Amino acid sequence: MQNSTLFYNEEQILEKTNKRLDEFKRQSTDQLNEYENLITDYDKLLKQTKLLVTLTERQQHQLDEKNQEHKSFVKIVTEDLKNPLVGIQDLAELLVNRFDNLPKERVIELITVIKDTTHQAFDLISQMLCISNIESNNISLKLDNINILPCLQSLVDDYQNKAKLKEITIEFESLDSEYVCLADEEAIYKVLGHLVSNAIKYSLYGKTLTVKLTQDDWRVRCEIQDEGPGISKDDQQKLFTKFSTLSAQPTGGELSVGLGLFIVNKLVQAMNSLIVCESELGEGSTFIVDFPKNLS
Repeated sequence: MQNSTLFYNEEQILEKTNKRLDEFKRQSTDQLNEYENLITDYDKLLKQTKLLVTLTERQQHQLDEKNQEHKSFVKIVTEDLKNPLVGIQDLAELLVNRFDNLPKERVIELITVIKDTTHQAFDLISQMLCISNIESNNISLKLDNINILPCLQSLVDDYQNKAKLKEITIEFESLDSEYVCLADEEAIYKVLGHLVSNAIKYSLYGKTLTVKLTQDDWRVRCEIQDEGPGISKDDQQKLFTKFSTLSAQPTGGELSVGLGLFIVNKLVQAMNSLIVCESELGEGSTFIVDFPKNLS
């Protein structure tokens, strides 16, 4: 009887032990799962932290680049704006001090130089304002159906005097009476005006500048072709970037800070249009702008 009781007690003890072992095993498994979940969460958190650090470093790098670019912009603009202002001041002082002793032709010549120099300074200030609007995404254009022909004719007439100073002939070619495209009129003047001005600026004396309008069912194309020194393949890669420094230089000492074509490209893009340059060294350059037609 005693052996039976002992055996029974051992069975109870074994059963309790097994239950405790099972409970321990279950708890251990739960804790292990919990640890695994914690490790997984930690791993996710670590990856997110690394990503955040990378993004922060990238943003800081971009901010540093932006600050450096801004400093460069201010320095370039300040230096380039200082020269024409100093020139205007010197010429104005000369006129004030020696006006009575200067022949009329010389006075007119000096006033013309002051006018042209003021125009250069005004163009630079306009570019600064345009750059500011572009970088703050504040380009507000009103796209409408516009006949580009009178716009371009007016621009060609406006730049005739500037071309004559370098004995450059501007030829204007168009076959139709209307070239209607979807664009912003003010932006068209800025884009095509800068391209015509650039062609004169980089052309040699006595050359020909050709402005041509064509169209098809989908687009209106404006081509501005010069007989300048041409643009190398390397320079064409950075042609529409900000502060681009190209090998070719203005042939008449004109001001150039490398902002004009950057602005032109941004305005062209804002009008859903396309600009390309075709050029070979020694063979001149052709800038082509395609404006879409409103097919609705």
